[in-house]
Amino acid sequence: MGWFKVCFAPLLVVTLLVLPLSVRSAVSDEEVARFEATVHEVYSLMVDFELAAQEQLEATEAGDMASETPLGLPAMAIDMEADSERLWSLGERLVAEASLLLGQWSDAELVDYLLQAEPLPLMSLVGQSLSVMAVEGELEQIASARDRFRQLVLEHPALEDRLLDLWWDERTFSDLLLGPEAAEARARLNASPDWLRFGTVGGQFGYTAVQLISPTRLQQRLSEATAPERLESLPQHVREMIELGHLAQFAELPAEWLAEQVDAGHLIWLNSLSIVAPEQAESALAEHATAIDRTQRLRLILHRPQPDDLIVAQDAWQSLMDAAWCDGCGEPVDPDMAEALVMALLSMEGEAPARMLRELLAEEALPNADMQRMNIGSMALWSEQPALQRLGLELAEESSSILLMAANFPGLHALAPERLHALAAQRLEDWDSLNRDEQAWFARSGLGCEPVAWAFYVQGSASDMDWKSRYRALMGQDEVNAFPGCAMALASIIRTEKDGLHRLSEVMAFYQSIEVGGDAWSALTSSLRRQGNDDHRLVLAGALLDSSHWDALSDADRRWLLGEEDRSSRPSSCRAEEPPED
Repeated sequence: MGWFKVCFAPLLVVTLLVLPLSVRSAVSDEEVARFEATVHEVYSLMVDFELAAQEQLEATEAGDMASETPLGLPAMAIDMEADSERLWSLGERLVAEASLLLGQWSDAELVDYLLQAEPLPLMSLVGQSLSVMAVEGELEQIASARDRFRQLVLEHPALEDRLLDLWWDERTFSDLLLGPEAAEARARLNASPDWLRFGTVGGQFGYTAVQLISPTRLQQRLSEATAPERLESLPQHVREMIELGHLAQFAELPAEWLAEQVDAGHLIWLNSLSIVAPEQAESALAEHATAIDRTQRLRLILHRPQPDDLIVAQDAWQSLMDAAWCDGCGEPVDPDMAEALVMALLSMEGEAPARMLRELLAEEALPNADMQRMNIGSMALWSEQPALQRLGLELAEESSSILLMAANFPGLHALAPERLHALAAQRLEDWDSLNRDEQAWFARSGLGCEPVAWAFYVQGSASDMDWKSRYRALMGQDEVNAFPGCAMALASIIRTEKDGLHRLSEVMAFYQSIEVGGDAWSALTSSLRRQGNDDHRLVLAGALLDSSHWDALSDADRRWLLGEEDRSSRPSSCRAEEPPED
């Protein structure tokens, strides 16, 4: 599941947001059937991706080193390139169809469809209506769609019931798509905790549903469902959404209501109260400290640190170590508690948390030990705590997979210069060991660009190596479509340097010199716009304003590059239609 999240989670997220609906007013039954078949095809591809990712993980855990490339990505990823490109193609087609079809339905027809539609088309329709426009930069359309759905939910209680039921739905995509002949594959997927978390109807749809359900109805359902005597029947994905504090950040849950729930003994809401009203949470924490289970107490460390946090973490750490030292001794390992402990330790200061993480990994005391090693190594490198940075560096030197994710992490700059350059040289050797097809795949995906661009940057910034010539040769004219991923990789690395703006200007001038196509510039600009980085905006505006690529940009991208105050200076070819304010 880890590689699924790294390599294909962006595909999953974007596609879930772009799957539209079937239309009955101005569209034939055949077109509706064809459209819904496409929805089925897209979700089936996602299930196939997850099955392949599990097979890869099993091969890696079995010591099948041939299943990895020198850069640390599973070879499975290259084999799946055709399917991933197919998924993107389907998504692009469905985005265009969704905007057209959604506009043809009256409110009554839309409600009628939502009440009888299968889960996947329904959640795809609602999700794309609220979110896909963000990808296109049409924020006013998102606001309009959200208002429309909220009004429909308010006027039709049956529709609100449907959304609540789907949020509570624990069926996985594999349950919906795999028939009896695929019982073994379905069982394998449904045995994965990560799949049960990210691949369920409710787990995917919940964050959208809670934005549409009325606050009064939402509070009523949650108050009933989180009573202590009913917690055991609460769907796991809903429970995690509450305990992690995510629900309080997406739904309109007032502090007064949260405090009432805690006072009534619904302690699952303590995390949310600590986020929304930290002062009110203090007394509740003191009063209910002994009644909170260990997992929830560990999760509270992330939002509301307490003086005894280290003691709480040590107690959980000891239970995991006991189970590792003596098979069958001590308490059974709770995966949720183990994950909460890891996240808590990564948020704490001092040497002790890093030491406990190091020993948990050394004793393989964590579930999914290999994946946890990569996750801990990557997150530790992002930490500002020196002890955790040192742990991240130790793990990075052991794993090319961590280095793949860690190319621009601040922790890498703590390496001694000679080690830094040796590491960069090794990355370049790894790249050279790939054949041309493998290089092309890594370049197109952007994933391979991360360690390679980092290596070029390290080598070129501290030596006489002409990194620009090497980079140009590496990319070649056949890989110009790789530009967005590689540019993003190099730009994010340079951003961590003190002279980052100057360096970025130099890099942009270099990219212009290799005659990158307009589509690539457009992809890069859209990506940076969504990050909202003004330094990048200024550099890109200077590079593109007078170039032939300006007209290839979307109107939203041009507005972002120019800034509100610069709108009047837009080239004449862009002035024909003044866009509405975002």
